[in-house]
Amino acid sequence: MADQCDIAEYQAWLQKLADEARSTVRHSIKILAENTPPDTFIGRKTHEPFPQEQNRYGEETDRGTQLNTPAKRARARLRRLSGKLRQIKLEMVKSDSSPAPQNVDTKD
Repeated sequence: MADQCDIAEYQAWLQKLADEARSTVRHSIKILAENTPPDTFIGRKTHEPFPQEQNRYGEETDRGTQLNTPAKRARARLRRLSGKLRQIKLEMVKSDSSPAPQNVDTKD
């Protein structure tokens, strides 16, 4: 029955695919171990924290944690855009609610 459904061929194909994946992973691990990424700051030990800097308002910030993920950057972008949209809506409401200029004669 296994021959009728080609199960044996499929299992052999899956085994070959798994072996190729394992060899690729082994090769990738070897390459990554040989080529370590460079340190961001020259002379900084890998166990030392990133340097603290002062921003223009005098508060200390850690640049390593500030908007460091795509999700945080996207949330910040959405907040900025929603604020701009809210401002545009308010301006539209103000312009619609203001009375239309009327031709008023100031000469009495």
